[in-house]
Amino acid sequence: MKKFAYKKRMPLELKVGDLVLVKLQPYRQHSVALRKNQKLGLRYFGSFPIIQRVGSVAYKLQLPPTSKIHPVFHVSRLKLCKGDHQKQYVPTPFLTYEFGPLLQPYNILQTRTIVRGNQFVSQLLVQWQGTDVSKATWEDAVSFQEQYPIFNLEDKVDFYGQGTVTHVRNALNNKE
Repeated sequence: MKKFAYKKRMPLELKVGDLVLVKLQPYRQHSVALRKNQKLGLRYFGSFPIIQRVGSVAYKLQLPPTSKIHPVFHVSRLKLCKGDHQKQYVPTPFLTYEFGPLLQPYNILQTRTIVRGNQFVSQLLVQWQGTDVSKATWEDAVSFQEQYPIFNLEDKVDFYGQGTVTHVRNALNNKE
């Protein structure tokens, strides 16, 4: 059986300078990339250049400085990157803690009030630190104030004819 299985297997020989994709262990190695749902997340990350060959089956890669994993990988964890890739695609969180990414708010772009069930809920459009404006997310104002109590909302708001965030905070405090 082993003889027939090995007929179709080819050893992966890589050279220094080749670009490779890395398969990370889900739920373990998440400093390079973390997803809320690991099952739907990416399987391979990179492309990373090979710096040197370590032994006969391991390679040292040039990882981003924000990653907190060891740069030496077994050949079974690597996949040769085909095509012309100038820029690495690595969705990295900027700060991490034990349970996942820790994003810091940078700016409040807009406010809105939505109806959820039979209640009015105030929301803030938050731009996160180190991300583009297109990656801004709508967050509930109450939960945002609980998670980031020292974030000063008055200085960060842009006006769109709807008032300031201080009115949102005062309205939320009056409801309680």
